[in-house]
Amino acid sequence: MGNERSSTKTICGQEDASSSGWLLTSVRVANLSLLTITIARTAWIGDDALITLRHILNATHGWGPSFNVTESVLGATHPLWMLLWMGAGSITDSWILSNFIMSICFSVFAAALILWSAQSVSVVIGASLALILSSAYIDYSTSGLENPLAMALVGLLILQSRAQRNLTPILAMVLGLSAAAVILTRADLLLIVLPALLHVLLRWRRRIDLILIGLASSFLPLAVWSAWSWSTFSSLVPNTFAAKSNVAVPRAELLVQGMRYLQVTLGHD
Repeated sequence: MGNERSSTKTICGQEDASSSGWLLTSVRVANLSLLTITIARTAWIGDDALITLRHILNATHGWGPSFNVTESVLGATHPLWMLLWMGAGSITDSWILSNFIMSICFSVFAAALILWSAQSVSVVIGASLALILSSAYIDYSTSGLENPLAMALVGLLILQSRAQRNLTPILAMVLGLSAAAVILTRADLLLIVLPALLHVLLRWRRRIDLILIGLASSFLPLAVWSAWSWSTFSSLVPNTFAAKSNVAVPRAELLVQGMRYLQVTLGHD
């Protein structure tokens, strides 16, 4: 009798776990589908993205990757996004549609990382509501700028840094390449992923070999881009950095305005 009861409990437990897993997956798929429809319905492209598109069209027509054909100036803030858009547009010969497709795919992938990290139905629903009610997320899931790629890469890097598995050279290489991709998408994203990278270094402090592999993997793409950027534009950073930092406003006032921006975002988004 005891063995029969134990077997019955085991079977019931397996059935409950299976039902719970099926429900969780269904809720994830439903919420991700709703997010996808919302992003696709609100897709748009801003004038800043057209600045990048002009760089791309000049480059693909043999006039050089600059805004004006007579000036060697990189006015696009997002090198990796520009290169991906250049490749997708060249293949499809549809520059705006290719941008929309890339934007929607990367934004949905970023949302999927969050929803599949959540381990309960309530958290999945809460995360989905937070995303779908966020003007910042919905509006800039498209727009033509680098935000979708940035969200996907930052999310991927953070998940990789939290992964509780054996440290291997492959994982170190992937983390290094992911960090380089984030920086090449937009250099100031380094401030966002820096805590995750420091966490990884702390975990790997006894594995100097893995740290060196990770650093080498991130250094190589950055070095290649920097060498090309310097030889082409005589600058390691896009011209937008100089344009935004060369202002006659005290640094303290800029910091205060930055804090106010975060306050408004938290209050209204």
